[in-house]
Parts: sequence; C-alpha cells; structure tokens
Amino acid sequence: MNGTDRPAAWQSIAALAASALLVSSVLVVVDHFSRPRIEAERRAAAEALLAQMLPGIDYDNSLAASFTALHPVHAGDPNGVYRASHKGRPAAWVYAVTTGQGYGGAIELLVGVDPAGRITAVRVTDHRETPGLGDRIEAGKSTWITQFEGRRLGDPPAAAWRPNRLGGAFETISGATITSKAVTDAVRRVLEYDTAHRGDLPAVEKGQ
Repeated sequence: MNGTDRPAAWQSIAALAASALLVSSVLVVVDHFSRPRIEAERRAAAEALLAQMLPGIDYDNSLAASFTALHPVHAGDPNGVYRASHKGRPAAWVYAVTTGQGYGGAIELLVGVDPAGRITAVRVTDHRETPGLGDRIEAGKSTWITQFEGRRLGDPPAAAWRPNRLGGAFETISGATITSKAVTDAVRRVLEYDTAHRGDLPAVEKGQ
C-alpha cells in the first residue's frame, strides 16, 4: 500500500467503525425500550397459562409473581410452586414438576391443586414425545390430560394410580404406555408432596 492509499484505507476503517458504533447504539436503545414490553408480554402469557390451571378458583393475586422454587427431596418431587390467594388466604397451588423418563425424555408439567387436595388441571409445558402418539398428552391434541381433574389421593386407591394397561384406573394413550405412566406417576407424586408439605410452603406476600 502506497502513501496515497493509506488515508483512504484509514477513512474506510473509520467509517466502518462509526457504522458499527451507530448500529450498536441503536440496538441498545431498541433493547432498552422494548425490554419492558417484552417482559410484560411474557408475564401476560404466563398469567394466562396459569389461569387455565385454576378453573372456578377465586384468587386476587398475580400467580406469576407468587412463584417459589422448591428443592426436591425425592425423585419426582415438584421443583416449584405458584400460590393463589384470595383476600390473604390460600386458595390453590400450581406445582411445576418434571416427570421421570418418558418415551422421548422427561416431561414438564403444571399441576393445580385446590384446598381439598383435588386436582384442578394438569397441563404439559414441554416434552419430546413422539408426534401423533405421545404428544397426545397435550391439551390441544386430545382430552387425555383432563382425566386427572377432580382426582385426589385415595381417588383412585394408591395401587390404581397407573395406566389401565398396567392394571390402573387411568386411560392409556394407545401406543404410548411409557408416556402415560410417566405423566400419571408425576401427578400422583405432586399430590403426595402437597399432602406432606403444603403447610411448609410460604404464604403469598402482600402485593404479589
């Protein structure tokens, strides 16, 4: 590069650096102003999903804001809980739980429980089960997941908390016995945890 070319080269480099700085500045500004909106949208989506978990339950707090992480003692214990309250009194609980091994891997669930220990709803939030078979655990693809609603420990008896193809009381998804068992076992474990530890859960703080 001769002396005549150097100034032009430096000018090009300076122009590129200035452009990069400008783009970075714009991205920072956009992120600054869009982050609250994105967070609000995420919170609204979370609240909408959680509201599905508590049909017919009166509560007056933000479920998304009431989350408490749990520390499982036994395999299958819930790893978190959302706590609903009404006028300062507990109204229901929505547990987050990860199943044991399904056919395609672990399955993430939400399980709602009312004060009487009955299931209000169960929803799958993440899974890798086979499309057309195991994915029928999703509420939008079949009604299979609704069979747990209204059930509690003792209904059915402990020995019947398994898919009917394994001698239990719950419907088995055709071609997906492993998936059906993983979900059924996880729902039962949530009820057992709720019975044993509900009194240890923190109350919903004012403003949540």
